[in-house]
Amino acid sequence: MRINQKELDSVIAYLQTHNRVECNPYPIYDDEIYRALGMLRTDSNYLRNWEKIEEKPIEEMTRKEVATMLTFIIRGERFCDGHIAGYVESGELLRLMLRLRELA
Repeated sequence: MRINQKELDSVIAYLQTHNRVECNPYPIYDDEIYRALGMLRTDSNYLRNWEKIEEKPIEEMTRKEVATMLTFIIRGERFCDGHIAGYVESGELLRLMLRLRELA
């Protein structure tokens, strides 16, 4: 899957200025957040792969490993409201997008 550089730059610009998620009573995510999470195809083996990269610095991740992390973030929201918000507010989603831009 080819990354749309313009779309990636737009998502990065958004994440650089928006690091809070409205939660009342559950998180409401802006479209830009969903665009960021949908940048790569999901990793159908994400749990097994996530265990391998759980402690790996984002700056050293491959494109496939970034896809694993994005899948982990998306799937986590299904079981825990606010899972995505944690990655937005900590800046990790932004760091994943910046890494993706380096790899593109």
